[in-house]
Amino acid sequence: MLASPAGGVVRAIILSAGAGTRARHLTDRDRNKFPMAKPRFPIIQTPVMHHFALELARIGVKRICANLHSNPETIENYYRTFGDLSSRGIEMKFYLESQLMGTMGSAVKWMVEEGVANNDTVFVLSGDIATNADLGTILQQHHDSDADITVGFD
Repeated sequence: MLASPAGGVVRAIILSAGAGTRARHLTDRDRNKFPMAKPRFPIIQTPVMHHFALELARIGVKRICANLHSNPETIENYYRTFGDLSSRGIEMKFYLESQLMGTMGSAVKWMVEEGVANNDTVFVLSGDIATNADLGTILQQHHDSDADITVGFD
C-alpha cells in the first residue's frame, strides 16, 4: 500500500453525490427513462469518475471511497459489472447519502468512519470533472513540500 512520508496511508474519496441539476440535459436520457449519476457520464466509453479511480490505482492508492446520492445504482452497477478494481488490489467503497451533506460533509464523515490518521494523505476529488492532471506528480509535490494541504486546479 502506498505510504505517506510520515508512515500514513494514501486514500481517496471521489465526491459523487451531487444532484446533477446543471448537467441534467446530459444525464437524463429519453426524458428520465434512463437517468444516470453525473459521475457515471461516459468519456471515451468510461465513466468520468472511473478515469480518476484508474489514475489513483496507477499511483498506488489502495482505498477509494465514493459518496452517492442521485441515481446511485448507476454507479454501483457499473462497478459491480464492469469496473471492479479488486483485481488491482483496490478496495472501493460506496457511502449512500440519503440526505446531501454538502461538499465536504461526506468527506469528513468518511475520514472519521475510516479512522483516517493525521499522518495519512487524502485525495478529495470531484467525481464529475474530466482532467489530465497527473495525480502522481501532485502527490509527490505535496509530500516534498511538507504541506498540510495541497489544492490543485486544472
